[in-house]
Amino acid sequence: MPTSLIVRARRPAIALAAAAFILSGPAPAALAADALTVTTPYPSIAVAPGSSASFDLTVDSSRDGTVRLAVTGVPTGWTATLHGGGFVVEGVSISGGKAATVRLDVKVPGDSTVKKGDLRVEASLGGDSATLPITIAVNADVAGDITITTSSPTLTGSSD
Repeated sequence: MPTSLIVRARRPAIALAAAAFILSGPAPAALAADALTVTTPYPSIAVAPGSSASFDLTVDSSRDGTVRLAVTGVPTGWTATLHGGGFVVEGVSISGGKAATVRLDVKVPGDSTVKKGDLRVEASLGGDSATLPITIAVNADVAGDITITTSSPTLTGSSD
């Protein structure tokens, strides 16, 4: 068999193998499209002792179903509650690829000795899971001070 005939016979096999390799590349991306995500615009904040913080969470997935939610890593004495639709919730429904929203409320007691809380919002839908880390630093200086002064502590006279 001439050499040029062998080379021509191998070209379709090489092209087929290359095509199979290239086409197998998007498979992980297609799987990632079903990924579950939990996001918030401000995942790391500072609050004063005795104050509260609220986080607007967005839960998204291309799959329909009920996403189970939990908050873990809450320091002792702190409270963390998920709210949606006027209720305390433990999950949200995703339908038609539309994201759901949930509010996380965290209360930090005034006598807290914890200087930084590392909480996690954990979500699961079927075999998918996602974790959103949230950091809350406790600092008395972030409360700010409000001072009002007046040059006339007492005013007298008619009301007109």
